[in-house]
Amino acid sequence: MFQVTQPAADLNLLTIEELRVAVGLASTDDSQDDKLETLGKRVSAMITSACMVVKDGVNPPTLLLEGCVESWRLKCEQQGLYLSRRPIFQMVSVTVGASVLTQDIDYEVDAASGKLVRLCGDNETWWASGRTIVEYDAGYDTVPEDLKAIAAQLAGGYWADDGVDPMEKKLSIPGVVDIERWVDAGADSQMPQEIMQRLLDGGYVNRNMVL
Repeated sequence: MFQVTQPAADLNLLTIEELRVAVGLASTDDSQDDKLETLGKRVSAMITSACMVVKDGVNPPTLLLEGCVESWRLKCEQQGLYLSRRPIFQMVSVTVGASVLTQDIDYEVDAASGKLVRLCGDNETWWASGRTIVEYDAGYDTVPEDLKAIAAQLAGGYWADDGVDPMEKKLSIPGVVDIERWVDAGADSQMPQEIMQRLLDGGYVNRNMVL
């Protein structure tokens, strides 16, 4: 079971100034801010969805830093546990049964993948059957520059098409208009292919949810 205990106050990957620049405006030009605020939310939500960020069913998902709690009721021993959110910012507590474990002594965590490894001395061992509860903070405290660049590219694509569906590759009305848009024809229904590949290459997609 996964739950967000401390939701992010702001879900936007770009500031309003960064959105202005992304669509070709001066960073001080606030003439289009109403539209840009809507655009920013849409872009952030699309990227979050494409990255397969796990939802708790209550709060909107985000790549940004949030407090989380997760629990398992293992029916048998398991070699590794994968936390739903990543990257791991910090571990708060790990409780197995009635015992509170100590990080780097009783367990290790891979911050990038969210994998928890149980330790016995210097060796890896198995997580015991029963209940395990993990409290942790995960996500980006500061949006990485390459992720900002990806969000800016997506925002610019939307803006260039003046609000039309960016997944529509071509609009053709014989004798009236014939427009071929910026999106790759191989893009899936969620994200332009080029941007999706950049998210994959940057390690932002939760591959544990894909595999």
